[in-house]
Amino acid sequence: MDTTIFDEIHGYMIKPKSIYCLHKNLKELVEKSLKIMFSDISNSEKDFELEKSDYKIIEDSIISLIASTVHSEITADFKIFIKNYAFLVFNWNENIYKNESLKSNCQHLTRFSDDALLVSEFINYCNEISSKLNNASNLDIPSFKLSEHYFNIIKEE
Repeated sequence: MDTTIFDEIHGYMIKPKSIYCLHKNLKELVEKSLKIMFSDISNSEKDFELEKSDYKIIEDSIISLIASTVHSEITADFKIFIKNYAFLVFNWNENIYKNESLKSNCQHLTRFSDDALLVSEFINYCNEISSKLNNASNLDIPSFKLSEHYFNIIKEE
């Protein structure tokens, strides 16, 4: 087990600015999933079974991380975190869980961190961002109305 990957993942998570990319719930999911994977890897030679809820935590962490790539500022540190975490989950999945969907999601995150998204993935990101911008532009915020009214008064003078 390469402890440097765990160190890099934890190193990013303890940075104060990581909160901009990893909201509290996602950070907790990642921490829980790291404990589960570390435990699985440590006990891999023993004969034991994990509960489905443990697998669900790891799957949810990857899905939430994919969602956060749409909502968050993408920094170089965040990309390194994504790549390391996806690599760790991918290897855990290949050796223990063997789930195709999780494998695909990890590969997606790796391509994202390498700036090598497939065209279809890139189009999906653009559609999601476009949808969010449309929703934001349709907000009916009173301060905008006030600003528009103030602008019209200045314009008339």
